Amino acid sequence: MLACVFGAGGGIGAALVEALAARPDVTRVIAASRSPGEADGKVVPVACDVTDEAAVARVAGLLADSPPD
Repeated sequence: MLACVFGAGGGIGAALVEALAARPDVTRVIAASRSPGEADGKVVPVACDVTDEAAVARVAGLLADSPPD
């Protein structure tokens, strides 16, 4: 399963990314935040400010281009 979390830079979003990445049925987690960290295992960090329509469209493009699990 592919998962995507916006607001992954801290707090609940970061905890959700961690929890999803620990699940065996999750193959990849797109972690969108204004200040993305480093890729780590299943986690793919992506720079995204949700107030920027172009940035959100880039994340949507990543999801659309991902093959189904």
